[in-house]
Amino acid sequence: VIDSRKELIAFYERRGYQRTGETRPFPMDDPRAGIPLVSHLQFVVLKKQLVLTRQNSDV
Repeated sequence: VIDSRKELIAFYERRGYQRTGETRPFPMDDPRAGIPLVSHLQFVVLKKQLVLTRQNSDV
């Protein structure tokens, strides 16, 4: 998630995602990422622990 999108980070945190403390640079020179309006973008890495449940006792 882009670090400046505080409301989006909060959205994911309400759904069980947690910040890992890791950040990654925004791909400024990749046209597939769009044209950023600011130059100091980075991604905040989030993770979520998944819980597997047995749906069928025959499996």
